[in-house]
Amino acid sequence: MTLSLTRRRAARGKAVFGGRNTTIPAFLTLLAMPTILTMLISGLWHGAGYTFILWGLLHGVFLCVNHAWRVIRPRIWPDTRTYNQRMAPIGFVVTFLSVVFAMVLFRAPPSAPR
Repeated sequence: MTLSLTRRRAARGKAVFGGRNTTIPAFLTLLAMPTILTMLISGLWHGAGYTFILWGLLHGVFLCVNHAWRVIRPRIWPDTRTYNQRMAPIGFVVTFLSVVFAMVLFRAPPSAPR
């Protein structure tokens, strides 16, 4: 699906995803929307409850944020060595907290009507 979207964008003369020339519409069309849709379907596949659907949606958003940071980071912080020294521990903590936040959905009791 993504290949056909990329070919259609290229045929129309629009920017495609990749390198320093990536535009926001190209990112949204070629990476974000298919990723979020795939993870949403994955949540549905694992269970039809709202927690599974929300879990899939959250992980799709988390993946999109990760991919966006990989595109934007070289423009903001071009020195890879110091980036890895300083930001790798922070990235580990942020990833861990994001996954823990998503897993809370399965451990929280459903709210009882009062």
